[in-house]
Amino acid sequence: MSAPVISTASISFAYRGGQTVFTDVNLTVRAGEVLVLLGPNGSGKTTLLNCLSGLLRPQSGRIELCGHDLRSLSMREIALRLGYLPQIQTVSFEFSVLDYTVMGRAPHLRFGKSPTASDYSLAQQTLDQLGIARLATAPMSRISGGERQLAQIARVLMQEAPLILMDEPTNHLDYGNQIRALRLIQEMCARGIAVIMTSHVPDHAIWLHSQVGVIRPGAPLVFGQAADTLDEQLLSELYQENISLHYLADRGHCICVPELEKLENSSTHDGREKGERKCNEERE
Repeated sequence: MSAPVISTASISFAYRGGQTVFTDVNLTVRAGEVLVLLGPNGSGKTTLLNCLSGLLRPQSGRIELCGHDLRSLSMREIALRLGYLPQIQTVSFEFSVLDYTVMGRAPHLRFGKSPTASDYSLAQQTLDQLGIARLATAPMSRISGGERQLAQIARVLMQEAPLILMDEPTNHLDYGNQIRALRLIQEMCARGIAVIMTSHVPDHAIWLHSQVGVIRPGAPLVFGQAADTLDEQLLSELYQENISLHYLADRGHCICVPELEKLENSSTHDGREKGERKCNEERE
């Protein structure tokens, strides 16, 4: 078994003057593994990512990144080991998509040095991999939210770090691009990259056959393989809705089905019956 790319030992965090966000979090992610963090809004998923990236410091516990205490590493040393795709990222200048993407090489450049031709070539290949090579010369401020999200993923990939943190990577993406983003995560893991991502879709953890970390306010983190950890009771308690799991034999995995689907079918059926009765009355 390979050494952990990142691990935590009993980390806890609370904002100054506020309530505790999470306590006693223990997790381990190795090369080529995916960890999907699930939890309702405000449960602390982004805060945990910010702690793992070094942007926030836990009140207690220890985080090790590639065998080093995270607190002992400079921001450049962290950036060589870890890429971070935040949930919200603004671009203040009129950078082209290509120039924005190549900025991901910054940790690899010496102070004052500019990106090389090979850096730009790699950026172009990365944009092509994500299906947005046609946008290379377009200003970042004039592309759609989904296209900007893909460009941000491209920039993170340019760091070539062994660990990538992603805060809702499918945010703003249409359904097809969501599928392609998840497929890209699978390809990254096949190359030995470790990924920790947040999501509001439990199916993401199931489809990726990943580890899962379930964060609930005031409760310990539940950590384990998605197939062994996610069940109907846990999901229903997590999202305060009745959620069932249905096994798809032809796919070899389960899908989450909310009770709303049954209500919609029932409502549609009732509405159809009422409409048919009204038509019959009008004919009579």
